[in-house]
Amino acid sequence: MKEKLLQIIAEHPGFRKREIASYANVWFLNSEFVNAMYDLQDKGLIRRQTRNDPANMEFYDMWYAVEK
Repeated sequence: MKEKLLQIIAEHPGFRKREIASYANVWFLNSEFVNAMYDLQDKGLIRRQTRNDPANMEFYDMWYAVEK
């Protein structure tokens, strides 16, 4: 799953976690999905940028692949 997630994030920079999960055909709160996302982040392969959208009362992360 990690390779698939990394590919999705590289092809679609700035996707939110729920959008990445949708492309991977899993629920965004699936434990395997969540663990894979944070494992990729811990390994330095992806990074997140936190966004605060007060107009829509949203707080979310946008995910990006780390370029080597």
